[in-house]
Amino acid sequence: MMAPYGNHVLVGAPGDRVNGVSGGAAYRFDPLLGQVVREYHNPFPNQGDSFGYWVAAAGDYVLVGARGDDLDETDAGAAFLFDADTGALQKILHNPSPNRGDDFGITVAGLPGFALVGAMSDDTRGRDAGAAFLFNTETGELIHSLYSPSPSSDGFFGTVSASDGRLLIGAPGDGPQSEGAAYLFDAVSGQHIFTFQNPTPGTLDGFGNRLDIVGTSVLIGSPRDNTAGSNAGAAYLFRPANFPPNPPTVTLSPEAPFTLDNLLCAAAGSTDPEGASVTYEYKWYRDDVLITGDGLNSVTGPTLSHLYTSRGDAIRCTVRATDGVTFSTPTSDSVVILNTPPPRPEVRILPENPTPDDGLAVLLENPDPVDPDGDVILPLFSWYQSVNASAWIRRPELSGSLFPNFYPGQPEISALYTQAAEYWRVDVTFVDFENELAAQAALHGKSLFDPEKDVSDTDTYVTFILPDIDGDNQVGASDLLLMRSFWLNTQSEIPIRYRPAFFEPSDSPEKRIGVENLLGLAGPGWHRGAGN
Repeated sequence: MMAPYGNHVLVGAPGDRVNGVSGGAAYRFDPLLGQVVREYHNPFPNQGDSFGYWVAAAGDYVLVGARGDDLDETDAGAAFLFDADTGALQKILHNPSPNRGDDFGITVAGLPGFALVGAMSDDTRGRDAGAAFLFNTETGELIHSLYSPSPSSDGFFGTVSASDGRLLIGAPGDGPQSEGAAYLFDAVSGQHIFTFQNPTPGTLDGFGNRLDIVGTSVLIGSPRDNTAGSNAGAAYLFRPANFPPNPPTVTLSPEAPFTLDNLLCAAAGSTDPEGASVTYEYKWYRDDVLITGDGLNSVTGPTLSHLYTSRGDAIRCTVRATDGVTFSTPTSDSVVILNTPPPRPEVRILPENPTPDDGLAVLLENPDPVDPDGDVILPLFSWYQSVNASAWIRRPELSGSLFPNFYPGQPEISALYTQAAEYWRVDVTFVDFENELAAQAALHGKSLFDPEKDVSDTDTYVTFILPDIDGDNQVGASDLLLMRSFWLNTQSEIPIRYRPAFFEPSDSPEKRIGVENLLGLAGPGWHRGAGN
């Protein structure tokens, strides 16, 4: 077997003797000089390996088939990738389902990045029905397992050729008379694109025994064709009026959409063999049912409005490329619409300027929030106490929790919990439930949560309990009189118990009480909102 490699020629020698064993070899020749440029030897030579039975170029690699190799099973076959320049072995391509006599490696073909290996006697789809396997040349990973679209015993599917992203695979025993056929596949998707039928079918013609892709044409041999005489043979050159474009790659975004997200279906990468311009046809499905725009016509653009989707829907976008006449095989991408978290609450604490005798109550500025999914929303309250508005202590007896059981917490707290000159903070979060029954179940500790999907962002509000400076457990005129008596005193001149009401810990002992201290006490010190 011979194959081109740039300006050189690859030649297989399946019976070549290496170290006294007829394990086979392959060679690269410069045809102008008639000299061997590089030799490619069987790394594990054994009698009957038939290494070199078929050779091909695959980008910067030389691909050599060994149909009788015994690495995985007796005569199961193997294929080998060599660095074309150095001759060093790069990858061993193993028969994915090795069985005795599979003939894996009886034919090989290459594309940049891909290696196609035929196994004409593979039994996966029937005795000797055949198969072909596409590998990644960089990793050796199996990309596609390809079989005849109409498999039959003794079909011998597996003679291969490849060009420009297309795989041509012959099955010389396919058909009702075993007249043979050939099939065109897309290398990226592995999809069957086209079938070439024997133009003059006869029993055991062997149509598809040898084949090649030549530009946009296909040449297929039929060695026992009877047209010119009994078993005289023939070759047929097909120039299809129009090959379909190759399938596009399809990506849906966002990958994790919420209820109010519109979906974008991006299709790219399709080309037409004849160089014609390519456009895309879009179809959208919800739970495998075609989505219609007005009840009659399907939605055919690359964008799907959120008006057509709901939480939990499985949305699929299917795309075909077309040159205006023929269509590629469809490719698709799918997403599931996720639960949209509820809106962020807006909260305040009342009264505006609490005293030690006042309790605290949360006012929801948006008391009836609308959930995008129509869910029932419950608030979750968390209360914190502090003496300086920086180090906070959570009050669990007042606060709600999500785990292990849902508890909403207290929307208001008694004056028994608060003291003068304290800061109190409340964090409020909305939690959504699919319906009222689920909400009631949650209140009884029978609900599970996904904190990334069922919980809103948190709003926070901070307030300050007016200080009882004179210690009589009331805030009134006596406190104002005491404040007046401290006017212009230094921090060291007033009793220690009163200092935190007027001074910061970092203030100097000699700092005097002035207007700013009184304003700090009577203004923002007494009432602070979130972020102030």
